[in-house]
Amino acid sequence: KAAASRSLLKVISTSYPSADPSLQHPIDLPHTSRLYKTLLQGGHFNHATKSVEPAPGWDAGAFAKEFTEIVGKDVTIGMCTLGE
Repeated sequence: KAAASRSLLKVISTSYPSADPSLQHPIDLPHTSRLYKTLLQGGHFNHATKSVEPAPGWDAGAFAKEFTEIVGKDVTIGMCTLGE
């Protein structure tokens, strides 16, 4: 899981917004952003119960730690403040 997590995080660690205006940053694609949201919160959000249904065997805390280390502060702030 660790190697897969690192691979997923490297994809979104590129500068934000995209250096090439003709290409969207991966996090701006709806399906991609939902995937990372699910991984960071540790499971799928259930609208009926208004809670996250935890994914068995998934450590969201470890993924969040890797997120901060691999994606980094500048890219993360860019995603939060410069996003579409």
